[in-house]
Amino acid sequence: MNDWMRSGTEPALDEMLGDPIVMALMRRDGVTERHVRDLVARARGRRSHSRPRPGAGAVPAAACF
Repeated sequence: MNDWMRSGTEPALDEMLGDPIVMALMRRDGVTERHVRDLVARARGRRSHSRPRPGAGAVPAAACF
């Protein structure tokens, strides 16, 4: 069991991106580390400005990559 699983928190982005299974899935799907980091940055920025109602402003996954 990973440390983040024991603590009940989310893993660090670097830890997640370094996982061999995640890396294999990203490679299979043509997703780069840059794609993921950009998407996380966009999500963090959007969340910090306002609290949209659930479902509002959702971005389809295909539009993110």
